[in-house]
Amino acid sequence: YIHILDLARISMEIFTSGFTGFNIYNLGRGKGYSVLEMLHTTENITGKTINHSFGEAAPGNVSIVETNIDKISSSYNIEFSHGLDDMITTEYEFHIKHKS
Repeated sequence: YIHILDLARISMEIFTSGFTGFNIYNLGRGKGYSVLEMLHTTENITGKTINHSFGEAAPGNVSIVETNIDKISSSYNIEFSHGLDDMITTEYEFHIKHKS
């Protein structure tokens, strides 16, 4: 996961850096978060309990997915300003503001 503001800022830095040619980069934090981490952080930020249960993993599910940012990091100075708390807070506040 990456905060939308980090994604926008980093993208603009790359686009305005005078890059040339066509390159494909993975852009993420290079660190994964577990579902349980996401759940507990969301509960802490919202003050609400999320009902959940544990079961067997579906066949083929991977336990961890992380972005390899070595390629982009070797070409650009990538720094992140927002962590998991910020990501969830921003999303939560957006949904509160735009309830339908």
